[in-house]
Amino acid sequence: MTMPICLDPRQRFSVTLEADKSLPDAARPTFIFRGMTQGAFIDLIKDAEHRAKGTMEDQAAFNFVVIKASLRDWKNLRTAEPEILAAFDLSSADGEPVELPFRPDLLGSILSLQEVRELAEAVCERAVLSKDDKKKFATPSSSNQDADAGGTTTLKPESAST
Repeated sequence: MTMPICLDPRQRFSVTLEADKSLPDAARPTFIFRGMTQGAFIDLIKDAEHRAKGTMEDQAAFNFVVIKASLRDWKNLRTAEPEILAAFDLSSADGEPVELPFRPDLLGSILSLQEVRELAEAVCERAVLSKDDKKKFATPSSSNQDADAGGTTTLKPESAST
């Protein structure tokens, strides 16, 4: 018997922005999400409707809420932009792009309005994992999992294992 996707902490899906899909795998920025239960998503919608005035600002704020509710990690997110690096307390001595650590609180510093909309739409559309994602984030082995300081295990895609 399979555990429901939203209850299985190992189940993740990845999203690559359309503009980045032509980049090589090793350089392609990818956002890693965990699915939300229908109830959690309905709660988000109710909250948005409660506060909504129908403005673009409300829609943009709702998109951020959806993303932040399910975003669990990112990879290959790099920049040499001084303003963005400063927001992350980073610098680039040689002007080369620097990998940005996972800081979902700083999404507004790195994503455009279109990118936020694209990610939020992907989260809403990806209520279930595709067959490819199920393979990438399959049952963990000791070679494809990391545990954070709190003991939470995060799976790396099988292709990232070494």
